[in-house]
Amino acid sequence: MLKIFYNFCWYAVGGLILSAAILVSIARLLLPGIGEYRDDIQAWISDYMGYPVIIQEVQADWRGWTPRLYLNGVKLLEPDSNNTIAVFEKAYLSVNPVKSLWQQEIVPETLSISGAHLRLIRELNGSLRISESSDQQQLDSRQTQAFSDWLQQQPSIRLENVQLIWLDRLSSQGPLQLRNARLLIRNDDDRMQIEGQAQLPQNYGKQIDFALDTRGKLTSSDWH
Repeated sequence: MLKIFYNFCWYAVGGLILSAAILVSIARLLLPGIGEYRDDIQAWISDYMGYPVIIQEVQADWRGWTPRLYLNGVKLLEPDSNNTIAVFEKAYLSVNPVKSLWQQEIVPETLSISGAHLRLIRELNGSLRISESSDQQQLDSRQTQAFSDWLQQQPSIRLENVQLIWLDRLSSQGPLQLRNARLLIRNDDDRMQIEGQAQLPQNYGKQIDFALDTRGKLTSSDWH
């Protein structure tokens, strides 16, 4: 009886491994033509991000057992008006293959955005206002609020190669431009954690490392 049970377990595990290998092989074959499914991927990513997006180009490859989607020319839209609130040069989305097989649906693992231009302002009341400024357009307060809300809704997001302008209205100092910034942002209910580093202007030094652990809405004055 034990031998029969052992053989059953062995064949069951082998069958699962074979099934996973077959699925991976099929997916590998489909990757070169993934651009044909741009509209479907665009709808799925819009649902995942919680905001509608427009994607110019979709590519994909594999990192070991992990498939990754490469999104070029991403526009983030305001849900109500469909006005553009952010433009990203590139975005990367990796997929968790184990959870995807188990849940029988695509399960994202990490979202990374590259090439963003951000403006971060601390207002006189202590609230923070953040907006994306790659096209140099002047966003109204509603669009700025929409982008800040979107950023605080993402469970985990990486920002790479960011050009960041920091302005503190509580200080007499002018805008500070930080280059090649890298940020890791995590959100859990009303808690937001930010870790990052950036290159300073030449007269300030070389690099700054920073971390922020807050509760409350950053766009209000009661965050701490």
